Amino acid sequence: MVSLIVSVAVNPDRPRGELQARTSVRNLVGVQRLHRLCQKFGIAPTYLLSYAVAARAEVDWFAQQERRGLCEIGAAFQPWNTPPFEATEERLVPHPATSLTTSAVRAKLTTLTEVIESRTGVRPQVHRSAGGGLDGATLQALERLGYLADSTALPFVDAREGGGSDWRTCPRGPYHPDRQRPVRRGGSPILQIPVTIGWDRNLPHSIARAPSGFQRSPLERLLSNDWYHLASVSMLEPTRTALDAMCRVADVALGDGIPILHIPLDSETLVAGESARCPGPEDVQRLFDGLDGFLRYAIDVLRAVPETMGAYARQHVGRTRCTWGPEPIPPE
Repeated sequence: MVSLIVSVAVNPDRPRGELQARTSVRNLVGVQRLHRLCQKFGIAPTYLLSYAVAARAEVDWFAQQERRGLCEIGAAFQPWNTPPFEATEERLVPHPATSLTTSAVRAKLTTLTEVIESRTGVRPQVHRSAGGGLDGATLQALERLGYLADSTALPFVDAREGGGSDWRTCPRGPYHPDRQRPVRRGGSPILQIPVTIGWDRNLPHSIARAPSGFQRSPLERLLSNDWYHLASVSMLEPTRTALDAMCRVADVALGDGIPILHIPLDSETLVAGESARCPGPEDVQRLFDGLDGFLRYAIDVLRAVPETMGAYARQHVGRTRCTWGPEPIPPE
């Protein structure tokens, strides 16, 4: 059986991709539209609430949906909008958890967790850290707070340029991470559930396992250029990847033995003008059309079974040393 997860980082608006001094959440209209689409397919989305959203009155809608069993509530860690703030901390420039001290990470995650619980009545047990920023300090803070699962991992992606981690060699399927270096397998009780990223074509084993990524490695430039296209690395995310490519990525992932298809979304992309990736109505419509088409393909053709992140973790946590799917070969 293959599981299907739709997770949504619920963030403040970011017109043109820029953080705003005054927080607004106009994009929640788009979240409700997404919710209706998910209901059509029997999907309960996992909503990962950032502090800037969890602290607002609008969070009541998520609590209502959770009580009806129509969604799961988790945490999206965005350090720049989560108190307490250090004296020199920049609040209008995104920065990952890996840029903070251990004590600051613990304090912020505690605040985020407690605010979500107090405002929704649900203690979050699933998490994603912004910018691919998950290190040992963040993972261990999540353990202390009772989290079951994390979905920060971005297989094939080197997020160090933005201050995050180099995920190019992490497992593509769910795994228990190392408590010091979460990009590796290890002994943490938390289950890492990576978003689905991979090649959109079947490739020879030695090539498919070579590190690549969205930074257009030499290998990917060789396989995909203006004159011909053999293969490229793509994410199951409709603002970044066309429908046909998403279907191919899913086919390859399942052929490689990955037991889960995980679609990550950002709430600000669901309304025109509130993100850099969807500046116009046509961009938002393309997102919803692509997502509708892929969900139909995943459920009707691939027979994927919808699950929340938490439900999947509760079933599979403790399956130590998960070995689903080949891992990329570490660079020399």
